[in-house]
Amino acid sequence: MFRRYFNNFNPSQRVSRAPRRLNTIFFSLTAAAAYFGRPWSSEEDENHLNPLQKNRLSNRGMYTYNEDENVDKTIRKQGHYVNWVKAGDYDVDEATGKFIGNIYTGDDITNVFMQFASMIVVSFSSFCSYNFIKTFCDFDIYNYDKFEKYFYNHADRPLLTVGNHQSTVDDPVIISMIAPFREVTYDTRRLRWGLCAEEICFKNQFFSSFFGAGKILPIKRNLTQFTKASAIEKTAIVTDNVKNSNERVGINQTRFHAFTNKLQPGHWVHIFPEGRVCQQRLNVPNTNWKRPYLRWGVGKMIVQSVRKGYYPIVLPFYHDGLKDILPCDENDNLISNIPKTGKRVVINFDDPIVYEDLIENYLKKENNTFSDNPWDEIEDSRPPPTKEELKLYSDITKRVMDKLLELETKTKMM
Repeated sequence: MFRRYFNNFNPSQRVSRAPRRLNTIFFSLTAAAAYFGRPWSSEEDENHLNPLQKNRLSNRGMYTYNEDENVDKTIRKQGHYVNWVKAGDYDVDEATGKFIGNIYTGDDITNVFMQFASMIVVSFSSFCSYNFIKTFCDFDIYNYDKFEKYFYNHADRPLLTVGNHQSTVDDPVIISMIAPFREVTYDTRRLRWGLCAEEICFKNQFFSSFFGAGKILPIKRNLTQFTKASAIEKTAIVTDNVKNSNERVGINQTRFHAFTNKLQPGHWVHIFPEGRVCQQRLNVPNTNWKRPYLRWGVGKMIVQSVRKGYYPIVLPFYHDGLKDILPCDENDNLISNIPKTGKRVVINFDDPIVYEDLIENYLKKENNTFSDNPWDEIEDSRPPPTKEELKLYSDITKRVMDKLLELETKTKMM
């Protein structure tokens, strides 16, 4: 028997099979961890909850599940999405920047598994993105010390990075290139929180779990195009006139509220203010370019953070080259799903954006305060933000846009 085994033994064959087996195990663990590590987006709507999903959420303290069909479910349903995303929140010592406790109160076993899921998914996506750029592209990063300075030395304030949006892979590629090694490997607690359109990253259960484990939250997008003037004149009513519907979009939706809540001391949040892929130029008002004025949700995020007493550090960067790796046609459709190689990718940071003077000037004006109903809650009788407060959102966004345009010019010259 042993002779037959050694006669058939081919060392090179065994060695070649080993990586394949390791890859199979790794992908299996990644899929399993992602699938079970985060709730599915379908769990937001109780009409789509099956008993297994309800029990999973109930065990995690994220959902009050009761078999009694006579129990009013309206209150449970409201804010349900806000509750489950708290699974990734942590208390931070503002003096040292160290995590001192997990806000999430689910069972310990589930919590450990969720962190394992996050570690596996983030490590896998970062490894693939980083190695592709380093191997097949020419990569440069400028002023990275600015990011390091505010990431490491200012844990008493939230960190909000803002950048232009050139392709569908901007987030995983850029984060893999700029995030510290610890945050993209074994400890993802301080890794950025990001957004992705529900119809792209959360279109099925597996995608929802995978991207959720990667600290991505879904958002309902309103793709209506606005100019600078229309952005300023908009009211606090949701933009698609579905005020009395649960399918709210725009800057008042529950999901954006949940994302804004991530702006806490010691946490890192990233947003693409354009709200969609833009492969030519950032929109400049009064031009023929069809891109919309930057979505002023970023302005609202900053104001609502200040309202809680946290002045976020708004750190801008401009990146270029990813539009050449995954180019789109004139209708914003990918020309090919296969990334192109041999392209130059550049990331350029700048100093934080100053916005404090805008807030101070707003509060100095008579009767100007921040709304107690900033999310225009349907059940709340208090008035939503005034036109003056909405204009503050827009003015802050305009300053972000000006900085990105300035960075674009500088980066193109590098």
